[in-house]
Amino acid sequence: MNTLIPNVYFWKAKAENHLRASGLNYAIVRPTVLAGDEKDTTVTPYKITQGGQWGKITRCTVAKVMLDVVKCATIENKVTF
Repeated sequence: MNTLIPNVYFWKAKAENHLRASGLNYAIVRPTVLAGDEKDTTVTPYKITQGGQWGKITRCTVAKVMLDVVKCATIENKVTF
């Protein structure tokens, strides 16, 4: 990704650190490699954990994860996964 957008990882880290320092509640979701295309409605099985998950995930699953994070009362107020 750095070849498409120079220093993209630097800027992503800077933005995440700024968010962490803000005092706001947040959830940073870092999807792995996206599988399929925007028409693929397959939901990949997943588990919300603190990092360490690798593999492919569909865009539909990323959307479901985002909704689950918003709706889940048991997720910490400040989390990165």
